Amino acid sequence: MSNPKQDSRKMFLELEKAASKFWPTELAEMETELSIMPLLLKTQ
Repeated sequence: MSNPKQDSRKMFLELEKAASKFWPTELAEMETELSIMPLLLKTQ
């Protein structure tokens, strides 16, 4: 019988190896262009 907690940990570690921990450059640039935050910061 397998331990669900260990199975979850194993799946998390496998995902962590393959996943991006940060936004891809294209998404970061798009977010910067579309974000309202820079405008709000400039007006404060």
